[in-house]
Amino acid sequence: MIERLPLIPRIRGLIARRVERPGAYSALQRAVGSDRVWTVFLDTLLRPTPGLRILDVGCGPADVLGYLPEVDYLGIDPNPAYIEGARKRFASRGRFEAWDIAALAAQRPAPFDVILLLGVLHHLTDAQAAHILGHAAALVAPGGRLLTLDGCRTPHIPALTRFLYWADRGDFTRDQAGYEALVRPFFPRISATLRDDLLRLPYTYLALDARP
Repeated sequence: MIERLPLIPRIRGLIARRVERPGAYSALQRAVGSDRVWTVFLDTLLRPTPGLRILDVGCGPADVLGYLPEVDYLGIDPNPAYIEGARKRFASRGRFEAWDIAALAAQRPAPFDVILLLGVLHHLTDAQAAHILGHAAALVAPGGRLLTLDGCRTPHIPALTRFLYWADRGDFTRDQAGYEALVRPFFPRISATLRDDLLRLPYTYLALDARP
């Protein structure tokens, strides 16, 4: 007899398998309103200029690159399918590698003006986050900065928002203080922005603009 998994974990597993495909992931993001997220994030926080040297850690299919000017972009992600999707879509716009940040750091690349962690920290334990942030601090250029963007817990979270955090496979969604506590040992100068008006569904984002 085949053991039946409980319904809720089965649903989450189905969602996870589908969003592992770069096309499905990007389509889902657009359906809930990612265009506005990227536009507001870039216009108000990143404010990119041509030639800016950007490292996107956990870049996924590199959707953000479609909203950037001609920058010097390197996207890394441990999922080879995401990297292949990014290469097919943005071959002339950037470089994409199926690396983790430690593998990149071992190559001693030139420092980066901006390091992005977009939708990454809420997937990581404290120890995993510290590992990535420690390398990020060593890779950022003098005067450079780290930008993070994640779903954020607030005192009164609607049931639908809780479901969205869960469905996004984010087992470590934190409140603002929790995210800042992760980042501060490596990037102590932090400016935080909370937005709950970006998606078509109820979802609170926290953006951190942090400097060494």
